[in-house]
Amino acid sequence: MKALVAIDLDGTLLNPDKEVSAANRQAIQAALAAGVEIVICTGRPLAAIEAILQKVGLDSADHYSVTYNGGLVVANRGQEVLFEETLTMEDLASIYPVLHDLGLPLEAVSRNRVYQLPYPTDYPGHYGDARDFLPTEKVSLADLDGDLTFPKLVVATEPDHLDAQIPKLPQDFYQDYSLIHSVPEELEFMAQGIDKGKALGILADRLGYSKDQVYAIGDERNDAAMFAYAGTGIAMANSHPDILAQADLITRSNSQDGVAYALREFILKKPGDLIQ
Repeated sequence: MKALVAIDLDGTLLNPDKEVSAANRQAIQAALAAGVEIVICTGRPLAAIEAILQKVGLDSADHYSVTYNGGLVVANRGQEVLFEETLTMEDLASIYPVLHDLGLPLEAVSRNRVYQLPYPTDYPGHYGDARDFLPTEKVSLADLDGDLTFPKLVVATEPDHLDAQIPKLPQDFYQDYSLIHSVPEELEFMAQGIDKGKALGILADRLGYSKDQVYAIGDERNDAAMFAYAGTGIAMANSHPDILAQADLITRSNSQDGVAYALREFILKKPGDLIQ
């Protein structure tokens, strides 16, 4: 069948233990065998999803992923870039001092490294330190090459502190950048207009799928744009209320193999094959 299914990772394909269940893996294999194109759409960089791609059978040059919340669309092997939009050192130099004055730590994420800038004493950044898929380097602005580009800049700090500071951000930030606050402890800055929906649309066009042939499965607010683009948006039962309200269909939670249920029940139309 001719269909493209975009699947988020955290809170969606991955269970609460951050693993892909056997049921989800087998359902993806069944979808691929039926001719369905499966695309991982995530805020993570490609380096953070390579093991997952291998586990579900998507680690080849003829499959693609949307990474960095839409900032990079890339082949899963060989890293052919279909689309990329990044922030520059000029953007970093504009954003960093404002956030520092608000007591918000900022980390700049490139394709192959996390740069941790000097942070307010009471609020260290913990994006890079909490992840082992990219090396983290402590630097100052002056240390960085002027030609560096970044798919995203990330504030990762205490949720209450972040919530208190977000209303103080300059309005210009919302005009100049895409700001994504999809989990309580993180705020991401990306190039203006970049989101999962735009990237998914670019990929679908390239691969020859119309909007009504595209399904999106997700759970968080950063999935809203791909729900808006897709012909059918499928929310996990554990989704943010805004995503539940936006969805065309609702599947089981990520602790109940919700991706497998969605693939077999709504797309393959073979609910009897579902592993209980």
